[in-house]
Formats: sequence, C-alpha cells, structure tokens
Amino acid sequence: EQVETLFSDQTEVSVLGVSVVCSSEQAANVLGQFLGEHPIKNCAILHSGKKSNAGFYIMTAVSTMQKRFRIYALERAEGNSNLIRQFRIDEVIE
Repeated sequence: EQVETLFSDQTEVSVLGVSVVCSSEQAANVLGQFLGEHPIKNCAILHSGKKSNAGFYIMTAVSTMQKRFRIYALERAEGNSNLIRQFRIDEVIE
C-alpha cells in the first residue's frame, strides 16, 4: 500500500509550526522528508482513542539521536475508508 493512500486529499499538515493544507501525495512527501531528516530511534504512544465528531486520533512521542518530537494524527471516515485528515509534528522542549 502506498503511504499517500492513508491521507485525505485535503490534509492539514503542521511541521514545527509551519502549517499547510495539501494533497495526500504532498502530505506523504512532507512526512517522508521529515522522517528522512530525523530518523526515529524510539517511539511511544502517549494517547489514542476517539473524539466526538472527530474520529480516531493518536499522539506519539518520537525520539531521534538529537531531539524529541510529539506527533499527533487525526483520522476521519471518508467513504469506505478512514483517512488521516490532520497531522502535526512539534518539537518537545524540555
């Protein structure tokens, strides 16, 4: 399965404070580029579940060699699929 098939055609993306709305292919490219620049060393799910009228969400803490990030993804039903409508990556400042 192609990564872009996991994203909605109108995905809200925020990476380190820069927000855009982009296509599924662009969202997959943004995520791939970020992960290419920040290889994951460790990952832990902090929260997951359903929000009223929002669908499923997940928040993770990701560690790389130099930094820690928090990743939030929100998915909603579109047709017969659940697609990521929003994802956000923020640096954790300690």
